[in-house]
Amino acid sequence: MSALPAPDRIAGAALAVDGVSYAVGAAKLLQAVSLEVRRGSLLGLIGPNGAGKSTLLRCISQLLSPTAGQVHLDGGDLRGRSPREVARRIALLPQSTTVNFAFTCLEVVLMGRNPHLGRFQAEGAGDRALARQHLADTGAAEFVTRLITEVSAGERQRVLLARALTQQPRLLLLDEPTAGLDVQHQLQVFGLIRGLVSQGLTAVAVVHDLNLAARYCERLVLLHRGRVAARGTVAEVLTPPNLARVFNVEARVEHDPALNAPRVTVIAPLAGRQGRGAAASDPEGEQSK
Repeated sequence: MSALPAPDRIAGAALAVDGVSYAVGAAKLLQAVSLEVRRGSLLGLIGPNGAGKSTLLRCISQLLSPTAGQVHLDGGDLRGRSPREVARRIALLPQSTTVNFAFTCLEVVLMGRNPHLGRFQAEGAGDRALARQHLADTGAAEFVTRLITEVSAGERQRVLLARALTQQPRLLLLDEPTAGLDVQHQLQVFGLIRGLVSQGLTAVAVVHDLNLAARYCERLVLLHRGRVAARGTVAEVLTPPNLARVFNVEARVEHDPALNAPRVTVIAPLAGRQGRGAAASDPEGEQSK
């Protein structure tokens, strides 16, 4: 692989990750990961515990500096950009966020406007209207005046998604965006993301539930031990051999005519390999990825 992404790859992709590696001491968390995401599409990142999915999102968002490789957004290298510049282009919803101060949910969502405001500039009526709209979009309008410290984990996740959307990014990075949400709100959140993508937003999401990934993502990247194990369409990536090789499970993959998407049924861990794979219903639940 060349040191720089080919010009046609950069021009044809909203996001181009080229040979990104990340190491902490001797631990290689990512090893030469490359992927492209077309403008106005949703890419799903899947893989077992420790695969490197969250680390990859942090490298893309520049919260971590890759030890090798580059990240290009809309054709521009993100290296050397200030955090404020990056925050105007990229919003990251992490898997878990601790908020210890008693801000109202509306105040938390308005924090997403900070990259677009001057140093001492206060939010205007337009900013507040945008924040309220995204609270409504995520099913959290009723929490406007509630303190963020008083809502449940699932409710907080919806508020934080509203904050990320209020940032008005070109690229939205989501680390398990439906963590802690019930089934209704899982569908609502992914439906919202798909709607935004259809309007031109580019999104990359770590998805624990393989069936949600199959239903809502256009393409998938399967990570394993810091490397890309498979990439392509949902049907190309979610195959029994890939799931056996990476998750160490026997699985059946069938087309669901009602959803027009593959449906994954995990049958059992592969004999003699228990403990190395993932749980049948949730192939992750990881804290450190």
